[in-house]
Amino acid sequence: MKKKLLSLRTLAIAFVVLATGFWIWAFSPFARNPHPDTLSDNAKESFSSTAQKMCDEIFPDGKWEPGREIASIRRNSNLTDSEKSMKRAEFARRAESGMDEMLNQLKELRGSSDFPETKDRELLDKWLIDWEQYLNDHKAWAAQLELGKDEEFRNTAIDGTRPKERLDEFARRNKMPSCGVPDFV
Repeated sequence: MKKKLLSLRTLAIAFVVLATGFWIWAFSPFARNPHPDTLSDNAKESFSSTAQKMCDEIFPDGKWEPGREIASIRRNSNLTDSEKSMKRAEFARRAESGMDEMLNQLKELRGSSDFPETKDRELLDKWLIDWEQYLNDHKAWAAQLELGKDEEFRNTAIDGTRPKERLDEFARRNKMPSCGVPDFV
């Protein structure tokens, strides 16, 4: 009986030690694996650093300055709903111009970049497809505003998430935060 208790106690102590060791390892820097959407270091050096500079020229710090005016238009009681919608459409079209320019530059950079890893090419291609979807949704929203329909902007969910979330997260994770969706909608 004593032998059985001793072996159960030994097993319990061994379990506690192993479980503790596992959790110490799990929270240590040695257990860190990069997120699946993270570009290789080579791609970050070549693509991300150049992309960040390009995007920052178009949307400094990921912001579009006239974006604040879009929100203030809605609160302006001197404008009719139709006038508010038309003014918001004007700002939306100006923002689209910047996003179009940014997307075209990113596509050009992607095309001219040579990535030794297939994963980097695939990740960037998916990210640019998300950007196209976001921009198409934005253009459709601006068209609705131009028709006098003062609606909130909504973008199409792909695989259960909105492109804006994926665009922002990918840009942040890969050290090009200015290439995320600018704050203005």
